[in-house]
Amino acid sequence: MELSVILNTIRNKGGRITKVRRAILEAFFQSGCLVSQESLIEYLKKKKLSPNPSTIFRELQFLLENKIILKNTINKVHHYELNSGHKHYHFICSECQGITPLHLHNPLLNVMEGLEQQHQFKIQQHSIDFKGVCASCL
Repeated sequence: MELSVILNTIRNKGGRITKVRRAILEAFFQSGCLVSQESLIEYLKKKKLSPNPSTIFRELQFLLENKIILKNTINKVHHYELNSGHKHYHFICSECQGITPLHLHNPLLNVMEGLEQQHQFKIQQHSIDFKGVCASCL
C-alpha cells in the first residue's frame, strides 16, 4: 500500500491530514517493520515536530481503529506496523531485544486458508514471532 492511498482513505472517511498524522505515517513507511512509540517520538523530533504524547496515542488509536496499522506487543512493549496483509513475521532476540523481519511465503498462507475453511472462521489478524538469540549476541 502506498502513502497516497492511505491518505486518500483517511480523507474519504472524513479524517484530516495533519502534519503529525502525515509524519507518523511516513515513519511507518520508512521503518519497513515494527515501530515503537519511543522510536516514533524520535522520528517526529527529527522532523522538528513535538506533539504531546497524548496526541501520538490518539493518532495511533485512530490508525488502529481504521485498520491502517496493526499493534504487536513484544516483550511488554507495544509496536506498530502498517497493515499490509500477513506478509512477514519476526525474529526477536531475547538478549538485545532486536527485532528482525522474517518473510514467509505461501506455505503458511495455505495453512491459514485451510484452517479458515475447515473451521468456518475468517482470520483477520495473526501474529507469529520466533524468539531466541541473534548472531550478534551468541
